[in-house]
Amino acid sequence: MRLASKSWDGQRVTRIHDSDQAPFDRLVAAQVLETSPLSSLCELRKRSNPRALRKELVDRVTDLFAMPLATDGVYEDVFSTLLPETTERG
Repeated sequence: MRLASKSWDGQRVTRIHDSDQAPFDRLVAAQVLETSPLSSLCELRKRSNPRALRKELVDRVTDLFAMPLATDGVYEDVFSTLLPETTERG
């Protein structure tokens, strides 16, 4: 909830809040964007699936932590440790 107004009656403060809205919805309601970027953002929002994005993020973090750790005192080329064995760096 976003604070819409505040008024004082002596020492008592009365706060009035706007209805709940997502930040993107507030941006659209403010009409501060031109139609071209706004339409592309609306399309991106329609295509995005928050649950799928979260699952992909969790999977990538899990893969990252599953990678082997560095050995103390041994210097390695970072690129050779991250790339699969079959691909060559070019």
